[in-house]
Amino acid sequence: MITWRSTKTDSGRCKPDFFYYRYLDLCYKFGAAINATDSTITTICSEPNEDLVRVDSEERQSYIETITADIGLVYNIAICIQGTSMLNSSHQWTFNDGTRMPYSKWAKGQPDANGTFIRMFRSYKYKWYSLTFCNSIGGYLAIIETSEEDELLKSYVAIIVPSKDYWIGGSDLATEGVFIWENTSVTVNLPTSTLFQGWLLDQPDNNNNNQHCMMLAHQFDFKWNDAKCDYPKDYVCEKN
Repeated sequence: MITWRSTKTDSGRCKPDFFYYRYLDLCYKFGAAINATDSTITTICSEPNEDLVRVDSEERQSYIETITADIGLVYNIAICIQGTSMLNSSHQWTFNDGTRMPYSKWAKGQPDANGTFIRMFRSYKYKWYSLTFCNSIGGYLAIIETSEEDELLKSYVAIIVPSKDYWIGGSDLATEGVFIWENTSVTVNLPTSTLFQGWLLDQPDNNNNNQHCMMLAHQFDFKWNDAKCDYPKDYVCEKN
């Protein structure tokens, strides 16, 4: 993930290491790539007068899209922006100071979880996605690296709700056809590999060129399948 930080000093000026865009009166800085969780976001934006950038208008959204359009090697997965659903009992999404968000660009089915920041996915037309439930409890979507882990998870979900699909923690959002476990960036073994993999026959197939997230498919004995990332599904979480 990439963080965008915005700030002004008490004198109303940008900090020395921040860019300034006069038209939107915006001070901003590109953050380093991180595995985005509540705790890492808090650490990244802990300096005085710094916070994740507010996207409060179509103009700000468009500006971010424009200046990151041709730097996919840097901003290849998602951009973290400001937003939280943890400041009120109804879990309505607001900015970090509790003010309402006058603009949004949520993807279909979003937001589908509570959290303390929003992810803007470049590969999905800069649509917004909420933090997954797994991240909100200090974990992450499950990583399956051995046949023993695979069989254990399958046995659990078959007992809990056997008629549902379940998201797990792999995707090829960064590079088409190269699936990684998002929490570790370790490559997911494909069917051509001699190492363990749990893919359904003829998968992944990127059907309609929009299937980039991994799930356990209940209709096929919970084999791995690629699917559209904005489909609502249950999760399998992992926590150290």
